[in-house]
Amino acid sequence: MFASPESLDLGQDLVVSWMNVHSHPADYLTLSCGPTVDKDDYIERINVTTSSSSVRFEDLHMLRCVYVVSYYHFLNASFVLLGQVNVPMRMSIDSPQHGHLALNDHIDQMVIMYNSASNRTIPSVKYSRRDPSGSTSVFVRSGTSSTYSASDMCHMPATIVGQQWFRHPGYMHTVVMDSLDLNATYSYQFGNDIDGWSATYSFQSRPPARVIACVPYH
Repeated sequence: MFASPESLDLGQDLVVSWMNVHSHPADYLTLSCGPTVDKDDYIERINVTTSSSSVRFEDLHMLRCVYVVSYYHFLNASFVLLGQVNVPMRMSIDSPQHGHLALNDHIDQMVIMYNSASNRTIPSVKYSRRDPSGSTSVFVRSGTSSTYSASDMCHMPATIVGQQWFRHPGYMHTVVMDSLDLNATYSYQFGNDIDGWSATYSFQSRPPARVIACVPYH
Protein backbone atom coordinates (compact mmCIF):
# COMPACT_ATOMS: atom_id res chain seq x y z
CA MET A 1 0.00 0.00 0.00
CA PHE A 2 1.13 3.52 -0.80
CA ALA A 3 0.11 6.85 0.70
CA SER A 4 0.16 10.19 -1.09
CA PRO A 5 1.29 12.38 0.48
CA GLU A 6 3.44 10.45 2.95
CA SER A 7 2.77 13.11 5.61
CA LEU A 8 -0.17 15.49 5.88
CA ASP A 9 -0.66 19.22 6.12
CA LEU A 10 -3.73 20.53 7.94
CA GLY A 11 -6.90 19.98 5.91
CA GLN A 12 -5.16 17.91 3.24
CA ASP A 13 -6.66 14.94 1.38
CA LEU A 14 -5.01 11.52 1.59
CA VAL A 15 -4.94 9.11 -1.36
CA VAL A 16 -4.10 5.47 -0.60
CA SER A 17 -3.39 3.08 -3.46
CA TRP A 18 -2.41 -0.57 -3.85
CA MET A 19 -1.10 -2.99 -6.46
CA ASN A 20 -1.48 -6.67 -7.33
CA VAL A 21 -4.67 -7.15 -5.32
CA HIS A 22 -7.58 -9.16 -6.69
CA SER A 23 -10.27 -7.12 -4.96
CA HIS A 24 -13.53 -8.63 -3.80
CA PRO A 25 -16.70 -6.47 -4.03
CA ALA A 26 -16.95 -6.59 -0.22
CA ASP A 27 -13.41 -5.27 0.40
CA TYR A 28 -13.08 -2.00 2.28
CA LEU A 29 -10.54 0.39 3.80
CA THR A 30 -10.76 2.10 7.17
CA LEU A 31 -9.16 5.26 8.51
CA SER A 32 -8.27 5.52 12.20
CA CYS A 33 -6.04 7.66 14.40
CA GLY A 34 -5.04 6.54 17.87
CA PRO A 35 -6.42 3.62 19.93
CA THR A 36 -9.07 1.34 18.42
CA VAL A 37 -11.41 -1.15 20.10
CA ASP A 38 -11.53 -3.56 17.14
CA LYS A 39 -11.54 -3.57 13.33
CA ASP A 40 -15.02 -2.04 13.31
CA ASP A 41 -13.83 0.98 15.29
CA TYR A 42 -12.75 3.65 12.80
CA ILE A 43 -13.20 7.27 11.76
CA GLU A 44 -14.21 6.50 8.19
CA ARG A 45 -14.81 3.45 6.01
CA ILE A 46 -14.68 3.37 2.20
CA ASN A 47 -15.79 0.36 0.18
CA VAL A 48 -13.54 -0.80 -2.63
CA THR A 49 -14.82 -1.31 -6.16
CA THR A 50 -13.27 -4.10 -8.20
CA SER A 51 -12.22 -1.59 -10.86
CA SER A 52 -10.41 0.78 -8.48
CA SER A 53 -6.90 0.68 -7.05
CA SER A 54 -7.08 3.74 -4.78
CA VAL A 55 -9.34 5.64 -2.38
CA ARG A 56 -9.35 9.22 -1.12
CA PHE A 57 -9.89 10.38 2.47
CA GLU A 58 -10.75 14.07 2.45
CA ASP A 59 -9.95 17.06 4.65
CA LEU A 60 -7.84 15.49 7.40
CA HIS A 61 -6.78 17.55 10.40
CA MET A 62 -4.60 17.33 13.49
CA LEU A 63 -5.94 14.71 15.92
CA ARG A 64 -2.65 14.44 17.88
CA CYS A 65 -1.88 10.95 16.55
CA VAL A 66 -0.73 9.08 13.43
CA TYR A 67 -3.39 8.21 10.86
CA VAL A 68 -3.63 4.50 9.97
CA VAL A 69 -5.32 3.18 6.82
CA SER A 70 -6.18 -0.54 6.86
CA TYR A 71 -7.25 -2.69 3.90
CA TYR A 72 -9.66 -5.55 4.75
CA HIS A 73 -10.04 -8.26 2.12
CA PHE A 74 -12.95 -10.71 2.01
CA LEU A 75 -11.56 -14.24 1.85
CA ASN A 76 -13.13 -17.60 2.69
CA ALA A 77 -16.28 -16.06 4.19
CA SER A 78 -14.40 -13.67 6.50
CA PHE A 79 -12.36 -10.48 6.41
CA VAL A 80 -8.58 -10.53 6.74
CA LEU A 81 -6.24 -7.58 7.17
CA LEU A 82 -4.40 -7.34 3.87
CA GLY A 83 -2.22 -4.33 4.65
CA GLN A 84 -1.79 -1.07 6.52
CA VAL A 85 -0.07 2.24 5.95
CA ASN A 86 0.76 4.87 8.59
CA VAL A 87 0.56 8.56 7.70
CA PRO A 88 1.74 11.17 10.23
CA MET A 89 1.04 14.87 10.19
CA ARG A 90 3.82 17.00 8.76
CA MET A 91 3.98 19.10 11.93
CA SER A 92 4.66 17.68 15.39
CA ILE A 93 1.62 16.39 17.28
CA ASP A 94 2.89 18.45 20.23
CA SER A 95 2.71 21.70 18.26
CA PRO A 96 0.32 24.39 19.56
CA GLN A 97 -3.00 24.44 17.71
CA HIS A 98 -6.47 26.02 17.67
CA GLY A 99 -5.71 29.35 19.32
CA HIS A 100 -8.73 31.38 20.45
CA LEU A 101 -8.87 34.84 21.99
CA ALA A 102 -11.32 35.84 24.70
CA LEU A 103 -12.06 38.90 26.80
CA ASN A 104 -12.15 38.80 30.59
CA ASP A 105 -13.22 41.33 33.24
CA HIS A 106 -10.06 43.44 32.94
CA ILE A 107 -10.03 46.11 30.26
CA ASP A 108 -6.25 45.89 29.81
CA GLN A 109 -6.13 42.10 29.31
CA MET A 110 -6.75 39.51 26.60
CA VAL A 111 -6.89 35.74 27.12
CA ILE A 112 -5.40 33.24 24.67
CA MET A 113 -6.52 29.61 24.83
CA TYR A 114 -4.96 26.88 22.71
CA ASN A 115 -4.61 23.11 22.46
CA SER A 116 -1.72 20.66 22.11
CA ALA A 117 -0.78 17.05 22.92
CA SER A 118 1.89 18.12 25.40
CA ASN A 119 1.98 19.36 28.99
CA ARG A 120 5.71 18.79 29.52
CA THR A 121 6.41 22.50 29.85
CA ILE A 122 4.57 25.66 30.89
CA PRO A 123 2.35 27.19 28.18
CA SER A 124 3.40 30.67 27.15
CA VAL A 125 2.54 33.59 24.91
CA LYS A 126 4.80 36.23 23.40
CA TYR A 127 3.12 39.50 22.46
CA SER A 128 4.36 42.87 21.28
CA ARG A 129 3.36 46.20 19.81
CA ARG A 130 5.23 48.89 17.94
CA ASP A 131 4.87 52.32 19.55
CA PRO A 132 4.73 55.62 17.61
CA SER A 133 8.50 56.09 17.97
CA GLY A 134 9.10 52.84 16.09
CA SER A 135 10.43 50.79 19.02
CA THR A 136 8.86 47.43 19.88
CA SER A 137 8.02 46.24 23.38
CA VAL A 138 7.94 42.43 23.77
CA PHE A 139 6.20 40.69 26.68
CA VAL A 140 6.18 37.01 27.68
CA ARG A 141 3.56 35.50 29.95
CA SER A 142 3.02 31.95 31.25
CA GLY A 143 -0.25 30.18 31.98
CA THR A 144 -1.89 26.94 33.05
CA SER A 145 -2.88 23.63 31.45
CA SER A 146 -5.78 21.25 32.02
CA THR A 147 -7.27 18.10 30.51
CA TYR A 148 -9.64 15.23 31.27
CA SER A 149 -9.62 11.47 30.62
CA ALA A 150 -12.08 8.68 29.92
CA SER A 151 -12.30 7.91 33.63
CA ASP A 152 -13.71 11.40 34.20
CA MET A 153 -16.75 10.63 32.06
CA CYS A 154 -20.02 9.53 33.65
CA HIS A 155 -20.53 6.02 32.25
CA MET A 156 -20.20 3.80 29.19
CA PRO A 157 -19.93 4.22 26.28
CA ALA A 158 -18.31 7.59 27.00
CA THR A 159 -15.61 5.83 29.04
CA ILE A 160 -14.53 3.64 26.09
CA VAL A 161 -11.29 4.88 24.53
CA GLY A 162 -11.52 4.50 20.77
CA GLN A 163 -12.40 6.13 17.48
CA GLN A 164 -16.15 6.42 18.00
CA TRP A 165 -16.41 7.13 21.72
CA PHE A 166 -13.76 8.84 23.86
CA ARG A 167 -10.77 10.48 22.22
CA HIS A 168 -8.23 12.18 24.47
CA PRO A 169 -8.72 15.93 23.96
CA GLY A 170 -5.07 16.82 24.50
CA TYR A 171 -4.26 19.68 26.85
CA MET A 172 -6.10 22.98 27.00
CA HIS A 173 -3.73 25.86 27.74
CA THR A 174 -4.77 29.29 29.01
CA VAL A 175 -2.53 32.36 29.21
CA VAL A 176 -3.48 35.96 30.08
CA MET A 177 -1.86 38.86 28.22
CA ASP A 178 -1.92 41.85 30.56
CA SER A 179 -0.83 45.49 30.76
CA LEU A 180 -2.23 46.15 27.29
CA ASP A 181 -2.44 49.68 25.98
CA LEU A 182 -6.00 50.44 24.98
CA ASN A 183 -7.08 50.56 21.36
CA ALA A 184 -3.71 49.25 20.16
CA THR A 185 -2.68 46.52 17.72
CA TYR A 186 -0.65 43.64 19.18
CA SER A 187 1.12 40.73 17.52
CA TYR A 188 1.33 37.43 19.40
CA GLN A 189 2.51 33.81 19.28
CA PHE A 190 1.56 30.98 21.63
CA GLY A 191 3.47 27.81 22.54
CA ASN A 192 6.92 27.31 24.04
CA ASP A 193 10.55 26.71 23.07
CA ILE A 194 10.27 22.90 23.43
CA ASP A 195 7.06 22.10 21.54
CA GLY A 196 7.31 25.05 19.16
CA TRP A 197 5.48 28.30 18.56
CA SER A 198 2.40 29.11 16.54
CA ALA A 199 2.37 31.41 13.55
CA THR A 200 2.20 35.13 14.36
CA TYR A 201 -1.30 36.57 14.70
CA SER A 202 -2.64 39.96 15.73
CA PHE A 203 -5.51 41.54 17.65
CA GLN A 204 -6.81 44.98 18.57
CA SER A 205 -7.02 45.67 22.29
CA ARG A 206 -10.17 47.11 23.78
CA PRO A 207 -11.03 50.78 23.44
CA PRO A 208 -11.46 52.99 26.52
CA ALA A 209 -14.53 52.08 28.56
CA ARG A 210 -16.48 55.15 27.45
CA VAL A 211 -16.17 54.17 23.78
CA ILE A 212 -18.63 51.66 22.31
CA ALA A 213 -16.98 49.79 19.46
CA CYS A 214 -16.32 46.35 18.04
CA VAL A 215 -13.07 44.62 19.00
CA PRO A 216 -11.65 42.98 15.86
CA TYR A 217 -9.34 39.99 16.19
CA HIS A 218 -8.18 37.11 14.02
